[in-house]
Amino acid sequence: LLNDISSRQCCRANDAVLSSLLEVQSQLLGVVPALIAPYFKDLISFVVRAYEETFCPSALDYISAAVELFDSEQSAMTVASGLDESGKDATFSQLLSHLCQYTFTYITQTKRPNECPQIIKAMFEMAQRYLLFCPGGLCQCPEFSSLFALATACLTECKGETESTRATAIFLTQLIGWKQIRLPPAKLSKMEQ
Repeated sequence: LLNDISSRQCCRANDAVLSSLLEVQSQLLGVVPALIAPYFKDLISFVVRAYEETFCPSALDYISAAVELFDSEQSAMTVASGLDESGKDATFSQLLSHLCQYTFTYITQTKRPNECPQIIKAMFEMAQRYLLFCPGGLCQCPEFSSLFALATACLTECKGETESTRATAIFLTQLIGWKQIRLPPAKLSKMEQ
């Protein structure tokens, strides 16, 4: 049923429907990952396509949940995907790069950061999840320096909008002070590289 709904462009174009659909998918991802795992690549493709079409912040929230879920080496998603640690980092790095490129284009050519605070909030909450749960994917991302530059620009461009400014500031604080975050040694070594 969810696949049928999500395949309809009219459903993806409606923010309320898309947000609700992604919320259900995100909950399923967390509760029954073994059932979702065989469809995960298709779900990610759907989420990316939906984000490209609508710039709905819920799509970035879904990616955030996926990044966190893939954190555990023994998670059902990790086992089902067949990815080792470096493959997972490379895959999520490519995904982050693609989402960053679309977001950067959108907020530099279509809207300003202060006109889309929910996208800014979702973007930097997702980047924070990458930092905590997939630092290799964040650090390997070709758009990493642009993401950092966007974060610094958003601190002034969002003109004090609470949620987007908070998400951006938390990401920057944790990124700059990454040595103070309690990460497992394997993740710390990725940050040091």
